[in-house]
Amino acid sequence: MSAVAVSIIVPSANGSGGLEPLIARIREAQAGLPHEIIVADSALSGFQQAASDRWIVMPAHGQPDPAILPDMARALETAELVVASGDPAGSRTTSWLAQLIINVPLADPLSDCFGIRREAFADIAGQMRDVTSGMPMELYYRLSRRPAAPHVRWRELPSAGRRRAGHSWPGYLGQLARLRKEGPWPQGLPKFICVGVVGGVVNCVLLSSLVTRLHWHHLLASAVAIQIAVVHNFIWHDRWTFKDRREHSRWLTRFWNYELVAFASMLINWLLLAILVDGGHQPLMTANLIGIAFGAVINFAVSKLWTWKRRTAPLHT
Repeated sequence: MSAVAVSIIVPSANGSGGLEPLIARIREAQAGLPHEIIVADSALSGFQQAASDRWIVMPAHGQPDPAILPDMARALETAELVVASGDPAGSRTTSWLAQLIINVPLADPLSDCFGIRREAFADIAGQMRDVTSGMPMELYYRLSRRPAAPHVRWRELPSAGRRRAGHSWPGYLGQLARLRKEGPWPQGLPKFICVGVVGGVVNCVLLSSLVTRLHWHHLLASAVAIQIAVVHNFIWHDRWTFKDRREHSRWLTRFWNYELVAFASMLINWLLLAILVDGGHQPLMTANLIGIAFGAVINFAVSKLWTWKRRTAPLHT
């Protein structure tokens, strides 16, 4: 290991002016620990100058408190990527979108305080852009797509204070769209579609049989058909689509969570049946398929983000 245990990079497009108080706080936090402080135009240029094998980016605005730096450096002894996550309420929507669209499970994907090991960054250096925000999200995404080592060893450390509002929604959504375009479909979506198609067939066959053979009212028949299809879909999602996430919760909890989502989907289906069949005189099966399609979109999002959500743990491997 280098004599410098950790390199602390402070990206500052305006140079070193006004950074003296922050540098003093960093030195105080790292007192007695070998380190270097690099003030650079950007995070990537700072990485190129770093002498150590552990790199930590500390934003020039000084949030979070530099007191977190020793914990981040220790975490990098075993983890490839470490993120200081703050203000969970403010980052919840960005976290949900990152999980749903590109399967990045960070609680604060826009954090601008993070660390990475040299050898991990070397695997993806040629693919990285020097983005102004969302770099932890991009780092995790690219590390998870390495052919040789797709499993990311990562940690998130809670940080005091709130992340500065420096990102823009258009920029964040554009970054998500760019990463989504580069990679495969969201994890689980192809399997989810396959199960959903079979479940849709089950639903339609039951609905048609109950209405045409037993002469049930279509809304009552729809409720029964949906419930049977829900049980079918849950079993397959739990055993196939999201089988790698089952250890994060109890079977019964997952089932009732899925039932709540299915109830919301059923209300949407009923509403569309009432509008299209009773009000618009559309064919029953056409209206039912439209309802299934609307419900499926909601079902996939909520299933991935809630029913089979990846739970946060101290160390992720």
